[in-house]
Amino acid sequence: MSAKHRSPARQGKAPKPKPAGAAEQPRRTALITGITGQDGSYLAELLLAKGYEVVGVVRRTSHDSYERIGHLLDRVHIVPADLLDQHSLTSVVKDAAPHEVYNLAAQSFVPTSWSQPVLTGEFTALGVTRLLEAVRLARPEARVYQASSSEMFGKAQETPQRETTPFYPRSPYGVAKVYGHWITVNYRESYGLYAVSGILFNHESPRRGLEFVSRKVSHGVARIVKGKDRELSLGNLDARRDWGFAGDYVDAMWRMLQQPRPADYVVGTGETHTLRAPRGGRHAPGGPGEGEARARLGAARGFSGAHHADGGRRPGARGVKLLITGANGFVGGRLVARLCADGHAVVAARGPDGAGGAAPGPGGPTGVTWVSLDVTDDDSVRACLTPPCDAVVHLAGLALASEANEHPARAWQVNAEGTARVAWHLADVATARRAAPLLLVASSAEVYVPRADRPYVESDPVAPVTGYAASKLAVELASWQVWRTAGVRVIVARAFPHTGAGQDPRFWIPARARILCHAKRSNAPAVNVGDLSAVRDFLHVDDVVDAYVRLLTRGVVGETYNIASGQPVTLEQIHTRLEQLLGIRVVREVDASQVRRDARPYLVGDASKLRAATGWAPRRSLDDLLRDVLDAQAN
Repeated sequence: MSAKHRSPARQGKAPKPKPAGAAEQPRRTALITGITGQDGSYLAELLLAKGYEVVGVVRRTSHDSYERIGHLLDRVHIVPADLLDQHSLTSVVKDAAPHEVYNLAAQSFVPTSWSQPVLTGEFTALGVTRLLEAVRLARPEARVYQASSSEMFGKAQETPQRETTPFYPRSPYGVAKVYGHWITVNYRESYGLYAVSGILFNHESPRRGLEFVSRKVSHGVARIVKGKDRELSLGNLDARRDWGFAGDYVDAMWRMLQQPRPADYVVGTGETHTLRAPRGGRHAPGGPGEGEARARLGAARGFSGAHHADGGRRPGARGVKLLITGANGFVGGRLVARLCADGHAVVAARGPDGAGGAAPGPGGPTGVTWVSLDVTDDDSVRACLTPPCDAVVHLAGLALASEANEHPARAWQVNAEGTARVAWHLADVATARRAAPLLLVASSAEVYVPRADRPYVESDPVAPVTGYAASKLAVELASWQVWRTAGVRVIVARAFPHTGAGQDPRFWIPARARILCHAKRSNAPAVNVGDLSAVRDFLHVDDVVDAYVRLLTRGVVGETYNIASGQPVTLEQIHTRLEQLLGIRVVREVDASQVRRDARPYLVGDASKLRAATGWAPRRSLDDLLRDVLDAQAN
């Protein structure tokens, strides 16, 4: 940043817009109130890393308090304004012309709200109104994030709390936050502002103030270790709270403002801990540190797994325990390898008697515990799900449509009833442990109503026309029933056709590759084909695996996601490209036995929802996919 754009606190001016017609792409501008606080400092770092121009709002005080953002002062613009002063807020919003506004400023210490309830209301409640009014008047196109709080739930009416849980605040702070939350909803619905609230559960960091219990404990322990104190006085050690890392949660804030439509979200880890737990738990001497704590795999509507690097201090990315069913299958094997490489503990469930393929030998991924699972047997499912885990990825089932269509009763027993059995046993385990693991369910694009006018989106109607598709729709219904009635946290993924090296040769692309490789070796002048006019959306299996991993940490619970490239290609084009890659040309002779009467003419998906929620995009091209399949055939 050039010297004229540097903005230490004493500069006191918002950045001026760049002249029209500038050659470079204009940077997005974010306005942050409360930038000197814990969340504000992490958010500023995140936005700067994403290329934003950051304007931080601070109150005029007798002394500057910039300890948390001292390392950022030459990269952010600091401007004075006050949540108690409407004029100052309107002026700042007008001058900065932000694309995004993050309102993090508040009187945020709950005990103080009892001694200063009126001031708490002025800042934490009416201050929100003043800022929203400033945006409405000066920058109505800006997107606004309001920092709501789990304290709004207070005397919780259900556990775990979610976006639809009624508020029952038990402190002036909680009451003020409820007002700020609902005034945000009202400005969104009455004036059409893009304004959202993040209902954040406790989130901590080394930047937390010493008045908060997490820092009080860490600071007190440090003083005892140094011989400066002999004891640490605390209140109720058995109170259970959901604690996360602030660096993760500011990533969730940013993601909320990137959604196509404004909505309010709960952000939490989905796990509760007591103050007493660390004494003999993960922070015991010699135990894993904060950087090795378990990742969060979703709260009421996800975002809780969003992670943001902070020098290895975030409790997030490594050490999660996951159960993968169908782990020795085509997709499952790759998912196991990916999760192990990411540092997770994986329980890999393979079919009875090795159904679905053999488990990897000595050269396979390390850190895997292999178990046998028969989804048609209650005892087998119970034994597999009883050990605790953070998430279950349910891939087990009959995956070959032709096999499922030939044996529809078997497909229903394995796919539909098997999923219901897994989901309900998971519900029993969650109830016994008072913890709700995440269940990621693999469905199929085959569930959609057949048509050929545009790519499918998740809201399109479903109407299965084959036994396989019917069993997959039943997979979804069984999962949603457990989510609605038993509280199991469910995400459904509808994967469009995908392939790669090692897929069952009965699938279309491996089958074509095998036939054409044989034709090349034998100099065959012709090959039999079916109907090559069908349009499909093919993905590399590694991209599907990446989508599953992202959904585990960033997917929204209770939602369905397409996994698709969005790129239509005919089977004839794929056949032609396979011939080109092999350096052959053959005559295609139509074989009526290869023409499927139930084949869809068009199956292409739109993955915009997945991309918006997780940042996913396919990385492997169609040529990459075809080359991998051909290489596997050659070897």
